[in-house]
Amino acid sequence: MSAAVPVLLWNNSVATLGSPLTPLRESRDRGDGLRAFRESIEQMEPQPAAIRILYASPSLSQVTTTCTKGSRADVRDGLSADYPVLSKPETSWAAHKVLMQPGGGEASTILYIEESDSLPLLRAMLEEINVRLEGVFPILTALEALPAIGNKPQGAVALLHSDAGGLVYSATSGGDRIVHVFQTAASGKEISEKLADAFAASPADKHGNFLVLDISSAPLTMEGGDGVKPKEITLDDLLNATTTLDAKGLSNLLPPTSRVSVDLILYAASVVVLIFAVLGWHNYVSELQASESNLAAQKAEQARLETQNKQFLANKERTEAAESVLSAASVAAAHKWKFLNALNQARPVPISIRSVTMTERTWAVSGYIHEGLQDPTNGPYQIFLKNLSAGDDWTLDPAIKSAVQKSPDFTITGVFK
Repeated sequence: MSAAVPVLLWNNSVATLGSPLTPLRESRDRGDGLRAFRESIEQMEPQPAAIRILYASPSLSQVTTTCTKGSRADVRDGLSADYPVLSKPETSWAAHKVLMQPGGGEASTILYIEESDSLPLLRAMLEEINVRLEGVFPILTALEALPAIGNKPQGAVALLHSDAGGLVYSATSGGDRIVHVFQTAASGKEISEKLADAFAASPADKHGNFLVLDISSAPLTMEGGDGVKPKEITLDDLLNATTTLDAKGLSNLLPPTSRVSVDLILYAASVVVLIFAVLGWHNYVSELQASESNLAAQKAEQARLETQNKQFLANKERTEAAESVLSAASVAAAHKWKFLNALNQARPVPISIRSVTMTERTWAVSGYIHEGLQDPTNGPYQIFLKNLSAGDDWTLDPAIKSAVQKSPDFTITGVFK
């Protein structure tokens, strides 16, 4: 299996090893940022078999918190009381390596929660072009993996600055971390103020660990506390550090899924049952022919074998039923993939999707209307309904189409054909 190619996705701008950060070409009225990203991967020469994404997005929230030290499951269980969304299996979340404060203090980390459903949708869209998404890692997890920090509790200040946004990071030798995020390009004054706070929390002049990545169109002139000179890092440094992160560990927002599907399990089970049925039928015929030499014994044996034959026929019926279920499941799965792709294309920018629930026959979509609710005929919600209802494999609840939407919160339901 070839190594996954690292790709930076920073607020709808993309970079790969040896290339600059470039805005994605997307149609704003359709909100197809995911499709634009997939097309950028599809156009890579050669097209990678697998990728790792270094990620920063306005929908990615982050918070410094105390937590339990242990495996990914241990950390999730320990944080679920304060962050209930973590108890949902579909939630995309990640965290930095858990650090213990010296002297037996509390363990802490930086927790990330992706508030949109974009990452599972992106994984499905990449699978359509035979690209495996090995993981999605918050950009600061790669920063901490650089040799200058090495995922260890030590003092450091860092600035990551581009036209897509910025981050100011500080850490102390005691394991405390502070992060400030700029979702758009920030002024030099704003960045200087946050850097001053970072140096106050982690005096980098004592250790000289002041790291700067500035790839903006107007680079800033930076100095640390007491004239400490910054150590410049590059995009390639961060992208290469991404390849060292554990895909099954805390830092992955989208850990690998099992490659064994329910459909495959059903198919394997049906094949086993069919093999036993065929072998049983063959044994029945052989034993019946052998019994012809003794008519009396043959009749008794025939009665026994007929009973056995009924059991084999019942097995055959169960096999056919299993294959029927498998066929239906495969069709349903295909409908679900098509539905998810159509959902992403149909959604205008002012609408965000919170959850998607699907069964074999029904589906439900919940979301929020950020603007345009006052237009009951040509607003973004009506455009969304119109676009989504164009699918051939599903229908919307007629009551949804005719109802007047008065609240920004909405739930749309329907069925698969």
